Amino acid sequence: DACTYGWGKSTSNGPAPDYSTLQDVIDSIKTFHDEAFPFDGIISFSQGAKLAHLLAQHESKASLFPNLKFLILASCYEGSHPPADQHPSIPLATPSSPVLSLPTLHVFGSSDAVVPPSSSEAVAACYEGARSHRHGGGHHVPMRSADLKVYLEFIEGVEAAAKGRGGGAP
Repeated sequence: DACTYGWGKSTSNGPAPDYSTLQDVIDSIKTFHDEAFPFDGIISFSQGAKLAHLLAQHESKASLFPNLKFLILASCYEGSHPPADQHPSIPLATPSSPVLSLPTLHVFGSSDAVVPPSSSEAVAACYEGARSHRHGGGHHVPMRSADLKVYLEFIEGVEAAAKGRGGGAP
């Protein structure tokens, strides 16, 4: 089996990314989920965070990842959405799109020169009750004890909410 290591790659024809490998990547994640490890959440960074955000919008999210309870999106960015003709199962999010109800924690750096904080904040606005964790650094996932505490408290809160609802996803 060929392994896909990227998606949404820039093309030589201009700034618009090529999403032709996106379905292969989604299929690989689905296979991993089904055969190896049925995960409850996705912790992701930068382009991986964008992918997780796209998966949250996927029209078949509930059947693709039925156990998905949360996302932690670090340095996630808006824009660069797959065109409908390349991937019609992921509807283009617009300001009038429904807010997504999946619990999310958005992590971003105040001095991120790659993904401006405003871009991560715009993604957070797509989610009902989104939590944000702004750190003083740049384009990285902070791993200090105070940062880890934020991540763990978020995950524990999601788990507690799921148990309070009889074990279902919040």
